[in-house]
Amino acid sequence: MNKHLMAAAIAAAMIAPAAHATTVALPGDASWAEFDVDASIAHDFGNGWIDTNDGSALNFTFTVAPGMHGVLTVVDAGFAGDTFTVIDSGSVLGSTSSVPAGQPVGATIVDFDDALANPAYSRGVFTLAPGNYSISGSLLQS
Repeated sequence: MNKHLMAAAIAAAMIAPAAHATTVALPGDASWAEFDVDASIAHDFGNGWIDTNDGSALNFTFTVAPGMHGVLTVVDAGFAGDTFTVIDSGSVLGSTSSVPAGQPVGATIVDFDDALANPAYSRGVFTLAPGNYSISGSLLQS
């Protein structure tokens, strides 16, 4: 690489915006929190969970108190057929259930409780020991 191109590459790297991630603190009240997967708006153009407001990587944080256990439920919604890898602090926690791949046509379910009751939508239920968690994920199948 000649010196001019190297200087341009270094200058471009220095003015590129830093990667941004959105962190959402989950309450321990059995409420639902939403994520999306959309490579066309994701900052890295990947299949990780994102904040649809700005396309940034998304993770959810919470703490399970000593002497307690937590239950994390992840369910697909919208068009049926998506499955996900669920990640805690960079380590795979597990995957949602296997379901036939869906088609982006037809009826959708946007209520998470309704999707959880419908076998066409994948779900994962994870029992968690006491500790701090930072949950993210990625799309396995769509």
